[in-house]
Amino acid sequence: MNNILIGWGLGLISTLFGWVLGLISKPIADWVHTLWRGPRLTLNVESNPHQFQFGETDNNTFRQHTYHEVYINVEVSNDKQRTAENCRAWLVNIEKHYGGEFEPTGFRDSFPLIWAYDAKAESVPVAKDAVLRVNVLTIRDDRPGFTPRLRGDKGEVLSPKQYVSVFAENGTHRFTVLVSAQDTPTRCIRLCVEREDGQWPPKSWECKTNS
Repeated sequence: MNNILIGWGLGLISTLFGWVLGLISKPIADWVHTLWRGPRLTLNVESNPHQFQFGETDNNTFRQHTYHEVYINVEVSNDKQRTAENCRAWLVNIEKHYGGEFEPTGFRDSFPLIWAYDAKAESVPVAKDAVLRVNVLTIRDDRPGFTPRLRGDKGEVLSPKQYVSVFAENGTHRFTVLVSAQDTPTRCIRLCVEREDGQWPPKSWECKTNS
């Protein structure tokens, strides 16, 4: 009788173990497949300076003005054979450097960012060895602060009123950007941008540490 109970118990345990293993193994298999066969995104910081001219008429006198503007971008590339579909990017945090460390600025939202040369695209495919750029922010030499390239529904640049004072400040800021795509882990990059009074051009680099 004891042998029968033991055999029945072992059989039940074996069945339950197989059932649990089946539940666990599929997510693990999917995860391994994604890492092995899926796309793989690489993120880098890029600074792209431009010079612009515009004219205006004042008291019947035409004047031409020139200003300089720098686009701070994230370069998104894919080094796997499989195309990274539905690639999107978000700005999720802005911090400012005070007294030796970065502190919150009051920026509490996650906004989609604009893809360079295709502002109307909510998401883009990134083929193997292709390099696409996400516009993170612009800085002009004729005005203080910076302008994040936050994307509206139709590709227009958003300017949330609650963050006007944050965007108008010079100094050293850190921007956290997330980039996601189908069948690949979400990637994160932090950009540091330094723009002080009278300084041009601003400096930008990838922040590797938390301070």
